[in-house]
Amino acid sequence: EQSIGAGNPYPVSEYVCEGTRLAVRLMGESASVSVDGAAAVELPKVGESGTTFSNGSQTLTIEQGRLSWSNDSAAQVACTGG
Repeated sequence: EQSIGAGNPYPVSEYVCEGTRLAVRLMGESASVSVDGAAAVELPKVGESGTTFSNGSQTLTIEQGRLSWSNDSAAQVACTGG
């Protein structure tokens, strides 16, 4: 029997971004991202489009279903997977 609220309502999607592994959980107003298996960081939504999440140093962008990632102001790299 499943108890109400059991499990996480936000599924994790796995991506690979030029050798960096991301586990991404989209939560509406924020995105939870684990980089290469590290503890997840929460990136708040930036702007009105709802497709960019950033904490100032790490940025996740989703455009037309494609995901890209930049870390510490490095150039954004495209990700595959999901």
